[in-house]
Amino acid sequence: MKRKSYILAIAVMASAMLLAGCGNKDQGNGSGDGEGENSEEALDFDASEYVKLGDYKGLEVTYPSVPPVTDEEVRENIQYELEENTEYKEIKDRAAEEGDIANIDYTGTIGGEEFEGGSDSGYELELGSGDFLEDFENSLIGKKAGETTTFTLTFPEDYGQDVAGKEAEFTVKINSISEAVTPEYNEEFVKSVSDYETTQDYEASVKEKLQEETEESSKMEAEENALRLAIENATIDGYPQKLYDFFYDDNVTGYKNYAEFMGIDYEEKAFYDILKAVAKKYKFEYPEDKTIELSKRIKAVVDDKSRYTDWSTRDDIKADLQVYLILLMEEFDYPPVTIDDVYKEVLEQAENFKKYAI
Repeated sequence: MKRKSYILAIAVMASAMLLAGCGNKDQGNGSGDGEGENSEEALDFDASEYVKLGDYKGLEVTYPSVPPVTDEEVRENIQYELEENTEYKEIKDRAAEEGDIANIDYTGTIGGEEFEGGSDSGYELELGSGDFLEDFENSLIGKKAGETTTFTLTFPEDYGQDVAGKEAEFTVKINSISEAVTPEYNEEFVKSVSDYETTQDYEASVKEKLQEETEESSKMEAEENALRLAIENATIDGYPQKLYDFFYDDNVTGYKNYAEFMGIDYEEKAFYDILKAVAKKYKFEYPEDKTIELSKRIKAVVDDKSRYTDWSTRDDIKADLQVYLILLMEEFDYPPVTIDDVYKEVLEQAENFKKYAI
């Protein structure tokens, strides 16, 4: 009986989660006002009112094959453990080298004026990591802690709309230099991270652990497949409105929080997702910073053209919107090579998002 109830509940929640993830607040065919629901209230429902189970016993489920763990996988796991135990030792008797961590204060200017994102203090930069432009990082190699250096570099043409192709001058003070010290793999290391005395015993334990994890993963996948088959055989007739509202609000909150983390609002994040999805579908690369900037500009254009309440039914406004968006994408070289279907898809998705926005 418990198993049946579990499947019923999962079926209802899966239905509500799916619809909440792609719907809007006014959507739903359940009952209840859905106001102010918390997780405990949302999960307080009788699943049998909404789901009629089909066959869920004796389902044929194939367990994914479990290949034996290889020696290479054991070595990779041990290497990961070594890197996790890397320590950083401050260096005072030599100049910075590639791979060192430099703690820096830096100020960048273009035409004598500081620019957004061009200055910071106490930044930990791994030299040679590619986190900064190669010319920037190379300019610090050979310098010692306490030194201040000034140099110029030119931003690439595709770096960012505000600085692309421009020459900048940077003044950088190196506060300290540290080198990464990765422990040597030996019995001393083994004793420090485990209860084993020898590398042989430790490697055997790693192999056993990896094998158990692989088998557990196979088991979980089989259980998920069994549950999926049971849900596919069930008939779902609606869902509690409070459950739908809970998942909807949870999705929206998470989406907005992630957008805030990226430094954009949730509508800009939606256009960002559209641009990323289209790039993936049509298999072309596009810089991250330009994707974010383009998403902001698209949002501004769509907001401007949709300020009229009847915009979605007016062909003149929609035509105007299409022209502006095409010109905007061309300004940003999106896509980098002409693909007519990309323009069409971005236009359709941008229009649909605004039409059904939260």
